[in-house]
Amino acid sequence: MKISQAKWVVSRICVLVLLAACVTPLFAQYFPPPDSAGGWRTLTKADEIRRKTGLDVKKLDEAFEYIQGSTRNGGLLVVRHGWLVYERYFGRGSREATPNTGSCGKSFTSIAMGILMHERPGLFLDGLDQKVYTPRYLPAEAFPVNDPRKREIKLGQLLAMTAGLAGKSLCPLNPLGWTAGRR
Repeated sequence: MKISQAKWVVSRICVLVLLAACVTPLFAQYFPPPDSAGGWRTLTKADEIRRKTGLDVKKLDEAFEYIQGSTRNGGLLVVRHGWLVYERYFGRGSREATPNTGSCGKSFTSIAMGILMHERPGLFLDGLDQKVYTPRYLPAEAFPVNDPRKREIKLGQLLAMTAGLAGKSLCPLNPLGWTAGRR
């Protein structure tokens, strides 16, 4: 398997693990306290992990070894049914690390939006074609629009990063720090 294919497979596995953890009703009932107050509830024994979550620690170890072979620094954390069942790091990876995640957030945002759209279908009646630059979704400070193209921005464009917004530009007319760009 080529490196690019391997990274694709690993990224999809991570997304599926995250999605499985997010959509389970048991997970929805538990929200962990901050680390300073004890953090996630954890399971450490393989038999207990399998019984409560259905996960095989040996398979998680295999995934960790694979990930460790694909980069110099990182880690693997797995949460299932509200339990932190796996947490291992390598290189400069640690719980306190603050890596530059680059575009990683796009995947998490898209997953969260998918869950929201599934659980609350009335919020976005037009699905991914829903225009989002409206008072229903944005605060009053965003209006009046300083660029009429913003009125045409759709949810799907935001998720695909094709809305024409310049991410790092500073615009004195906009308190959010971005402007609509040309397509």
